[in-house]
Amino acid sequence: MFSLWGYTEITLPVFEYLDSLAPGLDPVLQHKAYTLQDRGSGHVLLLRPDATAQIARLVAQGQENATEVQKYAYSTTVFRHEDHHILERELLQTGIELFGVPSAEADWEILALCREGVRILHLDSPLLSLSHTGLQKAFLQYAGQNLSAPLQSGLQRSFYAHDAIAMKEILLEGGKKEGVLLDVLEKIVGRTHSAPEAIRILDRLPVFSSSPDLSRNASSLSRILHLVEAFQNEIRVDFALNPGGPYYSGMVFHLYARGTNQELASGGRYDMLPSLFGKSMPATGFAFHLNRIESLLGYEESEMSKTHLDIQFVGTDKSIKDKLIDCAAKLREKGYPSSFRFDENPPESEKVLSPTLYWNGKDFSLSFPDGKTTRFSEPDWNRILSILQEH
Repeated sequence: MFSLWGYTEITLPVFEYLDSLAPGLDPVLQHKAYTLQDRGSGHVLLLRPDATAQIARLVAQGQENATEVQKYAYSTTVFRHEDHHILERELLQTGIELFGVPSAEADWEILALCREGVRILHLDSPLLSLSHTGLQKAFLQYAGQNLSAPLQSGLQRSFYAHDAIAMKEILLEGGKKEGVLLDVLEKIVGRTHSAPEAIRILDRLPVFSSSPDLSRNASSLSRILHLVEAFQNEIRVDFALNPGGPYYSGMVFHLYARGTNQELASGGRYDMLPSLFGKSMPATGFAFHLNRIESLLGYEESEMSKTHLDIQFVGTDKSIKDKLIDCAAKLREKGYPSSFRFDENPPESEKVLSPTLYWNGKDFSLSFPDGKTTRFSEPDWNRILSILQEH
């Protein structure tokens, strides 16, 4: 899918030197990273905790032309130490990173590709929870001006907890008795909105024109929401969505679907990250969290539910073996697990433990543990597949 949109696959190193990756690594992830000491240099190595930081470093330090548009796709694992009750330590991700395009159209492409992946994966009732980190920071800076540091910290915690009442109490404690800010907290912090509703809020509420930063970032989010009109029914705008990382600077989103409360994909704009590795350039991207998607869709269970077919070689006739090998290959192409057994004795003399296809000396036989046997003059894989599915 990603290659059809012009993204080039990139392979990432499993290990990175801590010193080289630390400038752009989320401190929380750095704390969760598995580390070891390089025997040769004595430097600390990290077992890859984050793909985005790796790609940003490779792009920033490996390209002379920082303005060039670069598109990369990856499928890799990241490793993070978690509490013992959390099983997600080796996380499989697939995603994309787009460098060199500062416009809202690049953010639209990220959202559109995520939505295309949703279609391919057949996720039920997808929901993109969308926000804008730049707007969040500008809003908190505006709301928290002239407040003490402890009150500013409490204001931020209450904001990301969607607690408009606590925010109002903090602002009142800090001496803010009136104004447009107190009147709109519930609408901004306490609720989510459809894309058209969010556009109206951004365009009409005076608070979003109260500072240059607020005005600029509100316009940025409004532009993105206009661009996603074709799938706006799958979007809810959460102005207080926690971005989940310090390097996001603009649009940020989480993907959800029916059947789980875990995010199945996440991403956004992180223009500041490449500059931490030496070059300033715009960047945006996202990743699917494949472990969670597999768990939701039951891939592992569905594979195990398919009856395993044993194909037993009996005798030395090469033409017979070739036919059985060809039949197994055709079944595997259809996603049906088939493996070979090399016992010398025909399975008719024993009770088969799983469906077994073999040459009985006269014709081909397909036997089941319940005693049912079907015979063929030739191992017709279409007919065999039909029998396996019906049995």
